[in-house]
Amino acid sequence: MRYILLILLMGALRLNAQTENTPPKPSERTIHIIAVQKTFSKNYQGYKFKYSEFVDSSDDFIIPAAFSCSSYSLKEGTLKKRGFKSSNRFVLGAGVDGYIKLHEGVYAGIGLNVPFGYEKTRNLQDNTRSKFLIGFEANQGLRFIPWKKLGFVFGINFNQHFINSDVLSKEIGYELELGINF
Repeated sequence: MRYILLILLMGALRLNAQTENTPPKPSERTIHIIAVQKTFSKNYQGYKFKYSEFVDSSDDFIIPAAFSCSSYSLKEGTLKKRGFKSSNRFVLGAGVDGYIKLHEGVYAGIGLNVPFGYEKTRNLQDNTRSKFLIGFEANQGLRFIPWKKLGFVFGINFNQHFINSDVLSKEIGYELELGINF
């Protein structure tokens, strides 16, 4: 985890080389991605809808802004084990992803996100509770953007969630991503 933060810090220091005021070089292009990610873990599953934009570059650590909207459901066995009948989360998030271009159309990445939203739970005694959520999320993975102008985006991420939930406050899982770039 310490290395991930070090890499992100080093990338943030180079952020000034890639500001919005600097036009892209002729060999670079701006990539806009809208994607859906299916999230899996031992205790929950869900979906994340994500938008990101970045200037494609071979010489820099690429740091796009990312915005997401997520919905997670805990698995029934996990709920019963923790004393709940149901739990639903709706989470928005803002953060940064960092990419290194490995090859044309192939990117290795890390990301940091601050999720916030709400959770509605029902315990075994049928008492309901709504709670404001805030947390921290990190991910590492690969993203494939095979076509230059317009096309599909594929990805896989391993993620770690830490959030102030009454039911499940930390979890490790993975995400499969399918999106479109334009």
